[in-house]
Amino acid sequence: MDEKGFAGDEVVRDRVARAYTKAEIMGYLGKRILTGWLRGDTPGTEASVSKLYWSEHHRDVTDLAMTLLGPAALVTEGRPPLRHFRTDDPGASNSTASWSHTWLTAVSGTIYAGTSEVQRNILAEHALGLPREPRV
Repeated sequence: MDEKGFAGDEVVRDRVARAYTKAEIMGYLGKRILTGWLRGDTPGTEASVSKLYWSEHHRDVTDLAMTLLGPAALVTEGRPPLRHFRTDDPGASNSTASWSHTWLTAVSGTIYAGTSEVQRNILAEHALGLPREPRV
């Protein structure tokens, strides 16, 4: 971060800390879901929480990466992700092509497989017992 001039930037430091914290929380949520699955439980609202949390975290962390890359993110160099429909592969190069393509996928992740709004409605109705949203 220092070579780009972000070392003293409090907003960037806060975003990095938030990204780390959310990744830790996702790990615990994943362990909880896995434990339930191993017990034979059927996935409940935690699946919606996980999808919602992951897709928004993925969007936010790749947006942070694009911020850290700065204007260089507009010129894609290096290997892009191997697949267009998921995140980049573990161990992928730290290139602008890798980050920019992954960022585009992350933005779409809040839409495909159930938008964040749909997931929130599912949680509101099933987990919180709120009344159904009026349908047209």
